[in-house]
Amino acid sequence: MKFWWKSLLAGTVMVAALVTPAFAQETVKLNGYKDYEVGGAITAQFQVSISNVVRKEETNSGYADGTYYCQGKTEVVALDQLSGFGTSKMEQFDNGPYIETEYLVPDGYTEEAWLELMNDEMIPVEKGTKFTLDEPGVYYVYGNYGPLAGGVGVTVVVEAGQSQPSSQPAAEQKQAVYNQAAVSLNGQPIELEAYNIDGNNYFKLRDFALILADTPQCFDVAWDQEKQVINLVSGQVYSRAQVDTLAKGDGQNKTAISYESGILLDSAKADLRAYTINDNNFFQLRDLCGLFGVDVQWDGAKNQISLTAK
Repeated sequence: MKFWWKSLLAGTVMVAALVTPAFAQETVKLNGYKDYEVGGAITAQFQVSISNVVRKEETNSGYADGTYYCQGKTEVVALDQLSGFGTSKMEQFDNGPYIETEYLVPDGYTEEAWLELMNDEMIPVEKGTKFTLDEPGVYYVYGNYGPLAGGVGVTVVVEAGQSQPSSQPAAEQKQAVYNQAAVSLNGQPIELEAYNIDGNNYFKLRDFALILADTPQCFDVAWDQEKQVINLVSGQVYSRAQVDTLAKGDGQNKTAISYESGILLDSAKADLRAYTINDNNFFQLRDLCGLFGVDVQWDGAKNQISLTAK
């Protein structure tokens, strides 16, 4: 259960000042892995951001490293795909330490959907997931990559007052309706996991690369770690063609979260609409076909998508 991936989950924190750096009501980005270089399991320099911070107190209660004071409505945003990410309310009883009293639910989630995600250690929390703290009070915020030493764990004190707009926009969420349309490539039926989002068909990027691996329209999918972008390389056989397999999916509708990182085509910026569903990137089918010269036809009577790549 991801709630256990806090530093200690001790449940209490003392709020006491040692040093008080001041801020000009800004968004602060936090890195809980200062002893690591980005690479491997550490996939981003920062894991969590907090908006409208006006000062920081260098407190340490064992699992909350620092207290951030914020003015007005505060947004807590996941800056990377995380194994654990959460915010909880805290209250003080009998002048003792602050104790976690309520786990919060991020924007765009129902309580049921969030608890289901938290209970599934195999599904990550998507980049852009956001908690909006509207009420003054004391909160605990954490974010991490799972059972790896380190991670963000801080106290956030929200004070009443005028807030500034957050510099971290929340990721857009859409309903992804499972697409049961038949698909064929060059007349041969294939089974692909596909979804309909806002009336458009979206296919898994790596599935599309895999089915085109033996055609002149082949392309590779590479992750540029330095630029933090997907680079599509035309004319190259998909590098994982001998490893990846196609899966049709479980037939269930999903939540799609807009993909906010960059996309390159042969190292040049590509303006493509994409969504992340269960840790996989899905692109609009007609966009992919247009990029790589694949003909696509829709037969409404047969509920069939026909792809031609020759």
